[in-house]
Amino acid sequence: MKMTRKLFLLFGLAVLGLAVTPQVRAQSAVNDKESARVFVQKFYDWYTATSIARNPARKDQPSPEATVMKQQKKYFDTRLGKALSRYYNTPSKDDDIGLDFDPFLNAQDDGPSYRACNVSQKGDIFKVELRDIKKRQSEKTFSKADLLLIVELKKTNSQWVFTNFIYPFKEGDMNLLTLLKNQKKVS
Repeated sequence: MKMTRKLFLLFGLAVLGLAVTPQVRAQSAVNDKESARVFVQKFYDWYTATSIARNPARKDQPSPEATVMKQQKKYFDTRLGKALSRYYNTPSKDDDIGLDFDPFLNAQDDGPSYRACNVSQKGDIFKVELRDIKKRQSEKTFSKADLLLIVELKKTNSQWVFTNFIYPFKEGDMNLLTLLKNQKKVS
């Protein structure tokens, strides 16, 4: 009889463990999505403040993009980090060659209010939508706000890292890695 109770108890614990495991994974995925959204929002809060604070008339100040690569490079995966470093560290003789916009803002000037909104996940890649959300705008209107760009990231060694920046266009999406690969700087 004691053996039957032990088997019944072990069987019960095994069933309970199986029932709880999917909920733990689902909770983890929800937490990862929120963590990814918060990470992206904090980056954009810092970056837009850095961009706004820069005086474009002062040639001795680095561009916001160069500041990112100097101060925040650890937040870019190896492939994107190398492509950005190569691009920003290669001198160009012609100002008309190269990216003509801020690749992190998908803009030429500051302006929109960047808010991290909807998060989707496919495998280990998370995509966070950045929308132009005005202050005091209700969350119900977020999905109708202008989609500025989509930030792609993943967790590496428990740290979020950017893997790409996707620019939504009516003609089809473009992304930063492809743009950097196609850039030809004249040296």
